[in-house]
Amino acid sequence: MPRKKPLLPYTTLYYPNRVNLSDLKHEVMDDYNGKIAAVNFFLLFHILCEPYVEFGAAHDEYQQVHSDILRCIFRDCYADVIASLVKAEYIQENSSYSTAYHYCKSYRIHPKRMNVRAPLKYVKEEVNGYFQRKLNRLKSTNLSHERTDNARQHVIDQTHQLMLVPDTEALAYIADQYRLAGNPNPPETYATYFNHCPLKRVGIDRFGNRVHSVITNMPKVLRRCLRFVSSPLVPVREIDIVNSQPYFLSSVTSALIAQFVPDAGKAVAVFAKYETCPNFTKFKDLCRDGEVYEYLQAAYERDHDTLCDGDEKAKRDFTKRLTYGVLFGDYDLKDSMLDTPRKTWMAQVKNDFYKVYKQEFPTVYQLFKEVKGLYMECTVNKAGERKQYANNCLIAQRLESGVMYSHIVQACINNGYTEVVTVHDCVIVREDEYDNIKAIALNEFNALGLNPKFK
Repeated sequence: MPRKKPLLPYTTLYYPNRVNLSDLKHEVMDDYNGKIAAVNFFLLFHILCEPYVEFGAAHDEYQQVHSDILRCIFRDCYADVIASLVKAEYIQENSSYSTAYHYCKSYRIHPKRMNVRAPLKYVKEEVNGYFQRKLNRLKSTNLSHERTDNARQHVIDQTHQLMLVPDTEALAYIADQYRLAGNPNPPETYATYFNHCPLKRVGIDRFGNRVHSVITNMPKVLRRCLRFVSSPLVPVREIDIVNSQPYFLSSVTSALIAQFVPDAGKAVAVFAKYETCPNFTKFKDLCRDGEVYEYLQAAYERDHDTLCDGDEKAKRDFTKRLTYGVLFGDYDLKDSMLDTPRKTWMAQVKNDFYKVYKQEFPTVYQLFKEVKGLYMECTVNKAGERKQYANNCLIAQRLESGVMYSHIVQACINNGYTEVVTVHDCVIVREDEYDNIKAIALNEFNALGLNPKFK
């Protein structure tokens, strides 16, 4: 008796709800019959459907898709396939820029093919050998198209090994976000899309050398539902630094700049001049202990009204945004407008908060003002224009990313802990490896003379 053919796994690919499959076959697919399998068209549609699944994305948002990705999907005739899809008004083409992916063509679903008030359609595709090889090639593609080091590449690869297992609370959160956005898709769509997306978006930005991925802005209520595909029953846990941006900014020393941010060498002498001053030391201690936001809020409220309404978390979040503004903003612009009457409550609060910051941390203000005044080739915006006031932000982010990848992630790999991904300063690991990896991280930080606190 012949053996039954084993059942192959299936994957779910979404496509626009106003696409008629018979029309698609007649208008585009038949032109490539025998050359391009139908599943490849659904791969592209699935990638471009991301704005209709994610939170906060504009429905008409273009998605950057590098030609290497298109070649992997449609082989060497990818340009002709794209032209056919554009001509038949299934997709639209544009050019765009981002700090992670740089300049490349971008695409979106043609508006006539998408009804934002109706759920997406989907097809179930059998994952045979051909399709699996296609997915493997897609997942191994570095979307940043930058040469990268071993640790960053490892995180990029591991990001493709994540899956989402939403619980009741997570599904309720998704449903609520979809309801507020008028998104008609059922909440399960989010996890299905994430788990079957052939290409989880990952890139490295040129400014801070950070890895940006599909989980970077994922809400924590969903991020805790992530799992590594090799251990779907093992929860993940985060090793996260308390107020990390101010912490890394306050931890900058001339020696660390030389080690991690050599492009900012002009700042070495400036930090060397101020790094032992008592006022800067006080700032460092508050940042390390996770109390800098509360300190500035209290200082503000001594001379002004209550900073904002809401509970303690809301107040801290509001103060955090104000603190980022005074640490990383344009001091020349802020100083020039200090005595200018402000027309709105928010503008006046920002102005007064900046005055409080200068009063409480005069040495820190002077240090950062001098750093912001340096002409550094590495601080440019997307148009190639100088953005000098961001000098201290660049130094802090490159210090953070240098430490996190060349030391923390690399040490994990060296010690055999490979299931590791990052959200900037935060390391996401398997719960059963948390204690060991946290000990490794602490050891690496201590070796660099850093002593952060973890949440």
